[in-house]
Amino acid sequence: MRNFRNIFFACFAFFLAGCSQKADFVTMLVGTYSTSESNGIYAYRFDQENCRADSSFVGHAELPEASYLAVNQATGTIYAVSELDSAKSFVSALSFDKENLSFKNMGKAATEGSPCYVSTNGAIAVTANYGGGSISSFRIGEEGTLYDTIPHQHILGHIGGPDISRQEETHVHCAIFTPDGKYLLASDFSADAIMSFKVEKDSLIEYATAKLNPDYGPRHIIFKGSDRAYVIGELSGDITVCEYSDGILTPIQVIDNDPAQARGSADIKITPDGRFLYASNRLKNDGVGIYRIEPDGKLSSAGYQPTGIHPRNICITPNGKFLLVACRDSNLIETYEINPKTGKLTKKGRGIHLPRPVCIVFC
Repeated sequence: MRNFRNIFFACFAFFLAGCSQKADFVTMLVGTYSTSESNGIYAYRFDQENCRADSSFVGHAELPEASYLAVNQATGTIYAVSELDSAKSFVSALSFDKENLSFKNMGKAATEGSPCYVSTNGAIAVTANYGGGSISSFRIGEEGTLYDTIPHQHILGHIGGPDISRQEETHVHCAIFTPDGKYLLASDFSADAIMSFKVEKDSLIEYATAKLNPDYGPRHIIFKGSDRAYVIGELSGDITVCEYSDGILTPIQVIDNDPAQARGSADIKITPDGRFLYASNRLKNDGVGIYRIEPDGKLSSAGYQPTGIHPRNICITPNGKFLLVACRDSNLIETYEINPKTGKLTKKGRGIHLPRPVCIVFC
């Protein structure tokens, strides 16, 4: 009996220790497509130690079709695109109070194209406009405001891909600054290429082009360190591993991420420790491909995790413990625990219910 009591109390103590695991709150922002039930950006306090969002206190900024967000960490300014018709689309600057989860609109600027991506280096904000197939850049004022009422640069993409239904017009899907801040890379979707621009103060100067395989449809780009970049192809479903140096991408590996050939690959993310890469697929076999990043930067497959419907965007918590999946058509952000040894995913909790989530960022 005494042994039984000892075992019981030991187990109970272990249970309490697990239940009382210290919280570690970060701020999570979610951009959504507009519905009758939601509209704009939502802010949560997210416990990244226990993978829970505090739904009792949620901030909100009303903004139509807020499909992508970027945060200037130095000023706390949020830049959000509104993915409307090309003639009506714009990018907004919003100040954000983390304590009160409150937003203040600081103005907007026309993008002259329908944007699906925005990034910033603090001096300029750049949008990738899928509709209209262009890049628009805007000078940023001292407080994070958008200096221009119209883009001071508007750069068109190219055509040349073989898909006559999806590459017949110019499309640009992503524009990111390189780790050294000297260049901007943009996915030239309809030309199966990555455009490189030299960044000089608040101007972009065309510099180089990296060609990818035909029918690739490059979508998103992500860096690991300063010398490796990874490009996911929406049409091909492939991930291309590239060496990076001084504005130049050189492909060194192509790996298939979409065996179902759904032509709907979407997002790509890397864990903070640089050990694993995740890439999402939509339209068929919706889910996330899991990859180990080898010492030379190349990828090896580590599994596949089915998800909810249309995982347009994925995001990893700053501590690297959890992967969040914005399942647009399930009206749900699914949460998965990352195995630190294998990279495999285990579903955690019920997720966060929100109509049409399409972009998650932490700030």
